[in-house]
Amino acid sequence: MVLAALLLGQLVGPLAIPSSNIRKVPAPETVVLKVNGKGITASQFSSLLWDWGYDAVAHDVAAYISLLQEAQKAGITASETEINAAYQKKKQDIVKTLPVGKTFEQALAAQQFTSSKLYLSVKAELLLNKLSDVGFDPKSYVKVATIIFKPVNEQSPALIEAIRRADDALARLKKGEAWATVLKGATTDPNVLKADGSIGWKNFSAFPKSVATELGKLKPGEYTTPAQTASGIQIFKLEASGTSAKAGELEELRKGYRAMRQREVLMKLQKDTKIEYTWATPLKG
Repeated sequence: MVLAALLLGQLVGPLAIPSSNIRKVPAPETVVLKVNGKGITASQFSSLLWDWGYDAVAHDVAAYISLLQEAQKAGITASETEINAAYQKKKQDIVKTLPVGKTFEQALAAQQFTSSKLYLSVKAELLLNKLSDVGFDPKSYVKVATIIFKPVNEQSPALIEAIRRADDALARLKKGEAWATVLKGATTDPNVLKADGSIGWKNFSAFPKSVATELGKLKPGEYTTPAQTASGIQIFKLEASGTSAKAGELEELRKGYRAMRQREVLMKLQKDTKIEYTWATPLKG
C-alpha cells in the first residue's frame, strides 16, 4: 500500500530496499500536496501516516522479519540477483494481464501494493520456499501402481474374502500373469484401468509402515505383500524410485513437498514469534 511505502522510507538492515523500488522520504518542509493552491508539507502529513498506516505496516513488517530471522537461523539467504530476477518475473506476469492503457503501478495500487511492498513480498516468498525445501529427499519417494480389493461391507467375512482375493492376485502375478489382466479382475473403473492402476509418486510416509519398508527393498516391477489400508486390501507395484525421477518429475515432487512444508513453517512462525507493539496497540477489526 502507499502508506507502507512512505512509512518504510529509506530503511537499512533487514528492511533495506533498493532505491529504485521505494519512494524517497521527503524533507519535513517539502510540500507533498496542494489543494486549491494550499500546500501541505511532509511534516503535516507525518502524524496521519503513522496513525492511518501503523497497523497494516507493523503487521506486514513483523511477518517479514520473523520469516527472515527463521531463514537466518537455518543459514538461508536470498541474493539480490535472485530477488531481482523473481521481481522482474512477477512484474512481467502482471504486465501480461494488463488491459490497454493501464500501467504496472496502477495494477499494484489496485491490489494495495507498491513496488517496495512487492519487493519484500518476493524476497519473503524466496526465503519461504528455501526454508520449506529443507529436508526434501528424492529417495523418500516412490512411483507406484496399485490393485485394491475392497471388502463389500465392514463384517469379518467380507474382509477375509478381500484378503483371499488379494493373496490369489499376488500369486497370479508372481506366476507371470500380466498386471493389467489381474487389475481387470479387481475393478471396472475405466479411469483406473486407463492408468493401469498407477497412482504416481508418493512419499513413503503415505504408506503403512510395513508397506513402506517393503517398497524400499523392491526393484521396479516387483510387488508388495497385500496389506490393509484405508482403501481396502492393496497390492502395490513399484514403478520407479525417487533417485531415478526425471528433471520434470523431480521438480513436481519438490513443489509438492514445499507446499506441505510451507504450512508447517508458517504455523511454527505464528506460534513462536513474539511481537511487541511498542508505539501503539493495533486496532482490532
